[in-house]
Amino acid sequence: MGGYRFKGEATIVDAGPLFERAMNFFRDTYGLGDALAGRVKHVALINVRQAAPLISPIYDTGASEEDVVRRYAEYYETIRK
Repeated sequence: MGGYRFKGEATIVDAGPLFERAMNFFRDTYGLGDALAGRVKHVALINVRQAAPLISPIYDTGASEEDVVRRYAEYYETIRK
């Protein structure tokens, strides 16, 4: 399992039509309703010019997704105490 690395140019918006469009997207897509109101101050809009798969080197050890999740959950639990 992994993710993606995106490269491009970002614009930070904090008001106006682009900001409202982004907020509406998150409200409508994820059913957040008014949960975002007042909490989100800025949105990063990225003009993606390149996307590539990103796989953590930990998977080179043969670890499964479950192993990695468990390992990091245990690690973060120890540093919270």
